[in-house]
Amino acid sequence: MMKVSSVFLLLLSIACIVQCEKVAIVGAGIGGGATSYYLNEKSVVHTIDVFERNNYIGGRLKHVTVDHVVCEVGGDAWSSVNEYLMRIKDDLKIKMENNSYNGKIKIGYYEGDGIWYEPHDFFFDDVKLVEQVELFRARLRENYMIREFQPPFQSVDEFALPGGIGKYYASVNTSTFMKEHGISYDFVWADVIPITHVIYDQGDGISAFAGIVSVVPTLTAAYSVRGGNSLIVEAMLNHAKANVHLNTPVQAITNSGGKYYITANSTSFGPYDSVVVATPIEFINAAFNNVTLPEITAREFVSWHVTLVSANAFNPTYFKENKRFDMPNVILTTPNSTAPFTIIQPQYSAPNGNIIWKIFSNTDVSGIIDQIFDVVTDSYVQVWNFTFPHLEPPPSYQPIILSPSLYYINTLESLASAMETSTIGGRNIAQIINKKGK
Repeated sequence: MMKVSSVFLLLLSIACIVQCEKVAIVGAGIGGGATSYYLNEKSVVHTIDVFERNNYIGGRLKHVTVDHVVCEVGGDAWSSVNEYLMRIKDDLKIKMENNSYNGKIKIGYYEGDGIWYEPHDFFFDDVKLVEQVELFRARLRENYMIREFQPPFQSVDEFALPGGIGKYYASVNTSTFMKEHGISYDFVWADVIPITHVIYDQGDGISAFAGIVSVVPTLTAAYSVRGGNSLIVEAMLNHAKANVHLNTPVQAITNSGGKYYITANSTSFGPYDSVVVATPIEFINAAFNNVTLPEITAREFVSWHVTLVSANAFNPTYFKENKRFDMPNVILTTPNSTAPFTIIQPQYSAPNGNIIWKIFSNTDVSGIIDQIFDVVTDSYVQVWNFTFPHLEPPPSYQPIILSPSLYYINTLESLASAMETSTIGGRNIAQIINKKGK
């Protein structure tokens, strides 16, 4: 009599003949992690190989240690409205923490050369913006709910249909959206654009979807992973039992007889039933052999310097103020600012009593941190050569399906570059592959 375990293995092998695939994923960031997680979320057991050019998992999620504090230099947190990340966090029992700076906050708007902008009271504009954010959240919930019962979407436009995401937010820029809803340009200039600059280093020309996504974290709870946000990517890959190849840049993706082969570090891997590109296609630097690609319009990207500084306080003289000046500790910049940074903010509290400050800038400011702060004890600079695509409403989006069984996640970044966006993209492609195998 056959043992129960043998029967189970036989049934599993028969099931895999029907629906299991060998899948290659290019990129071990959150999009690649989410694809892996959702591919093997339930009873389907795919073989997954993940190829990553860097020596770490996480992509644009990365953490370092400054003055004995774990600090994010990539995505800081996600919002409580991000339903898929919240579910994954619970499913994988990810431990969360909030080690952010919890002292008193005073915000200042710096125009450079010792000049500070004094914002007006925009009470009614504030109320109108909050109303629009709440309406956006309601439409976003509708989008999540409808997509639970729909087949995978084949394009960004199809994704944006439920809840009117495309109609109301993706097709119009932030400036026009605010004007149409009675929110004054003075308020947008003083309060909204500084936030979109901090989040995306872009102004009010970005889509209303990206503009409101920028504002949502200021009005909702934020979540970060204990030990660093990239650990949620590691957990997803481990859950999927993915084989992760670090320091392995992909040089070619080749179609041969309907199967795909990956060339990486001059070694051939495969054959694969499906390939998922989980990195911006503009920077993959790989040849597509015997693959007919659709027309793909290359996007422009923003480069970003993230500088962490451990210091006790600002040096007021850098801002042309005397020692008695009541310095703000969060310094935003206006659209006309000549300052070499976009924001300086207290991010973490160090054990030695210092504050870990985070600076976002377009250029390297490490040479002036000793002028900006008193007594710097530690610092770190992370340069992201492609942080976010330009987020103006595009004439069209890059495709999700590049060729039969060849898929692309990062087109969704053209709506808004965020951890949840990549997770949505990864989940969708996993659904396409899983349905294909049935």
